[in-house]
Amino acid sequence: MAEARLLAEAHAELVITGIHIGHYGLDLDEATTLSRLCATLLGSLPDTRFRLGSIEATEVDDLLIDLLDESQGRLAPHLHMPLQSGADPVLRRMRRWHTREQYRIRALEIAERIAPLGLGADIITGFPGETEADHASTMALVEELPFTYLHVFPFSPREDTVAAGLSDPVPQRVAGERARSLRELVQEKGARYRRERVGGPARVAVEGDGGTGVTGDYLRVGVRLTGDGPPTPMLDGTLLGDGDDLYIVAPRESACIPA
Repeated sequence: MAEARLLAEAHAELVITGIHIGHYGLDLDEATTLSRLCATLLGSLPDTRFRLGSIEATEVDDLLIDLLDESQGRLAPHLHMPLQSGADPVLRRMRRWHTREQYRIRALEIAERIAPLGLGADIITGFPGETEADHASTMALVEELPFTYLHVFPFSPREDTVAAGLSDPVPQRVAGERARSLRELVQEKGARYRRERVGGPARVAVEGDGGTGVTGDYLRVGVRLTGDGPPTPMLDGTLLGDGDDLYIVAPRESACIPA
């Protein structure tokens, strides 16, 4: 809390990040949760927007969804939930702690409550033993869920890891082709989402000298400022453009209002 108060003096948006943030607070003498921390931050720093770093889908609890839904964008409507694969056989070999269906159900529950929503994930293609059917299952899940972006990586073995010694390696060429097909799919979904956002409201955290900014749902957009003086760190406006080139027009000293 002390660090957040200090950083909020100079930054309009703060990101809660770390290794496995969904486990935050479980090891404290008075156990707490990430969602309770977020509630405390929102209550203590009413002029600051907070954004979550990577968090497991199974660790997005009901209070966190309530905060995303009811904070008027102060907890940014953006979640990056690692998926890694949309096929249960691969998830078991990866020793992941969620199943395909657990991830799917939680993502749909979140999307039903939160709109607009920036939703991202990490996916590894070509993990040892991944079949064409496994890849098709991943493609189908990505098609179904409202992802706006993905981080997709072909598997590459790392020395002295368990995965490096697994049987049934997938050729790098195949892993690369599968990665490319996922990237093409999510590029289409992301472009469609950006087009749908045209004409909608956005609160934009201004970057640098004000030429660009980031919306709550994690879209990088242009910022076209009018008037004189330095830009306000957070601007409210309407998203304009054609989807490929989104931007807002705002006076340099416009006051933010709940949106």
